[in-house]
Amino acid sequence: MESIELKVKVKAIRYYSEESHYCIFIAKVEDESGQSTFVGYCDRPLVSEDYIVVGNYTHNKKYGLQFRFTSITLNKLTQKEGIIDYLSSSIFKGIGKVTATKIVETLGEDCIDRIMNDPNVLSDVDLSEKQVSSVLTGLLLRDSGFNQCISFLLSLGLSFNQAHLVYRHFKKQTMALIKENPFYAYYEINDIDYKTALAMARQMEIEN
Repeated sequence: MESIELKVKVKAIRYYSEESHYCIFIAKVEDESGQSTFVGYCDRPLVSEDYIVVGNYTHNKKYGLQFRFTSITLNKLTQKEGIIDYLSSSIFKGIGKVTATKIVETLGEDCIDRIMNDPNVLSDVDLSEKQVSSVLTGLLLRDSGFNQCISFLLSLGLSFNQAHLVYRHFKKQTMALIKENPFYAYYEINDIDYKTALAMARQMEIEN
């Protein structure tokens, strides 16, 4: 039977064994309604993250239809998508995906640096005064180190959720520690796996 490839967003972890890495999770399949059960062996998936799974649907006598996967990989966001996620997060009240996308498409992927250097660049984007105020409040009134760290981590290929996890763990030491050795994130944060740290290292041209 030919394997199927699906793009999914993890909604909940039902079971995970640290010893065997056997996992059962619930996820929504892209472009499909409802949610499905996925079973297989992997590192613990991150809830709310997007993955690509390969395998086949099977019918369990007790639990019904399940997707048994043979491989699962994090579907990494592009830097552009990561910045859109950041700008549409709860940090920026009233800025949704549509508005965040408009900002990034108008000002480019370096939009955060451009806004921090010259807030007037927001006049190039079709925004209301309230939206402009929200963007500036989110960027200027928060710890500038936070913004720099998030932008730095997004540039290494992390999603916003992953970048936030890393910053929350290392706080103001984030950039210094990751530049010194990106594998610190793998060593100290359960939800950052080896492949993610290796991808960061390769992005920084650092060999493990």
